[in-house]
Amino acid sequence: MNPYLSVVNQKILFCDILLNQGASKKDYLEENNSHQFEIVLCQSALYQIECAYLNYLREIAATYQYKLAESIFSVQGLDAGLRGINKEPSEIQEIKSLTESSSSWLFQLLAAFKQLSLPPSLEVGKSHTQSSSLLEVKQLDDDIHLSYQLLAAWRQDFVEMIKRHRELMYEC
Repeated sequence: MNPYLSVVNQKILFCDILLNQGASKKDYLEENNSHQFEIVLCQSALYQIECAYLNYLREIAATYQYKLAESIFSVQGLDAGLRGINKEPSEIQEIKSLTESSSSWLFQLLAAFKQLSLPPSLEVGKSHTQSSSLLEVKQLDDDIHLSYQLLAAWRQDFVEMIKRHRELMYEC
């Protein structure tokens, strides 16, 4: 059995737990103005689904007997690895297409995850009269508008893709 299959399923379950926890407490949090709690849960759920994605790439690699599945960290790495053993499954083409289209759910998910790990950017004011010790800092994750609904939609799209791919991979 593919060892990555259970890891992918576990990470999706963890994402579900986080999203359900937030959704069940949404009214309470809105009344108590606890926006930070929603941010924590959404970012944590995003981490879980991104981890599921990474392990799903490894699941594909292991399914097609790529010996170094644990060395896969991107769809490009997976593609190169499988091409090295003369395999070009359609699953990879779909994932590559999704990661290259800025309007796709997967592109947006991966971009949001990447932004979370970036440091804040510095925006220097236009006035030269400001002291150099007073720099305006803009947090990059201010541009990330994660919500339970958005993450649930990404999760649903991801799960649908996995189900479709698993059917095809195991019929081979």
